[in-house]
Amino acid sequence: MDEVIAKIEALVKKYPEHIKKYPPVKLDVVPATEKMLHFPIGPSLLEIYKYSDGLGFLDYALLSINNKNMEKLATSNDTGTIKERGGIEFMGTSGDERFILDTDGKTVRYITEEFDDVGVVVATSVEGFFREFVAKIEVLMTHVGPDDVVRYFTDEDIQSEFSDWHVN
Repeated sequence: MDEVIAKIEALVKKYPEHIKKYPPVKLDVVPATEKMLHFPIGPSLLEIYKYSDGLGFLDYALLSINNKNMEKLATSNDTGTIKERGGIEFMGTSGDERFILDTDGKTVRYITEEFDDVGVVVATSVEGFFREFVAKIEVLMTHVGPDDVVRYFTDEDIQSEFSDWHVN
């Protein structure tokens, strides 16, 4: 995860108006969140939270554990929703894009209206997901102009520049 975090840090420095970092999570609150979720955060995802308790990439947001400026994992994931989805939503957009960490603690699925609530598997590890997500953000940022409020991987004018998610 060190390489992923280094790339995120480089993006934060290069695009501070579009990439938001927060203070790291206070580790003493992690067990309470895991208990509320009935779901372990897992070592790779915890590494990201040790770097920043929540992250903002344009409109893509890593939900926080205990950051008052971000939506929290525990408030976005009640027990019924976790069972229905088969995992926790750990990242999403203000629209209808969600990234779900399956109950196996490794598989990441991407859910939109197009994929209903089943989604498509985009990674078989949290680290693999973030490696590819950050690479996609790097490409996306080259298309963000001064008047752009937000851009997405699915924007029709640039969608061809993104490869499909590589299940890794």
